[in-house]
Amino acid sequence: MAEILVQENAIHIDNADMAAILESLSENGLSAEAVKQSTWLKAAWWVLVLVWVGGDLSHMAFDKTLEDLAKKLRKHYKDRDKAPPARIDLVDESDNPIASLEIEEDDPPS
Repeated sequence: MAEILVQENAIHIDNADMAAILESLSENGLSAEAVKQSTWLKAAWWVLVLVWVGGDLSHMAFDKTLEDLAKKLRKHYKDRDKAPPARIDLVDESDNPIASLEIEEDDPPS
């Protein structure tokens, strides 16, 4: 059984994107699977929504995982000439926030 569900987003996540997301989470020791999008956010940018279904876990346990995922997604989307998510939100099964990470733009070349 998956510990984390990755909400699909037909506009921003294709099969290659989802594979990169799932692989990154797996590399961080989390079992993950894609699910239909159920969280709808009104924003000028897009947000990757992850749903924690693996039981009790503190917010601090996700800081490094979200940072690793953000770094890999920034590179993946840049390599594909696509806009990465502006933020990654981790919520519980009731859509209560657990953790959130703004994805920073790469520093401009000097």
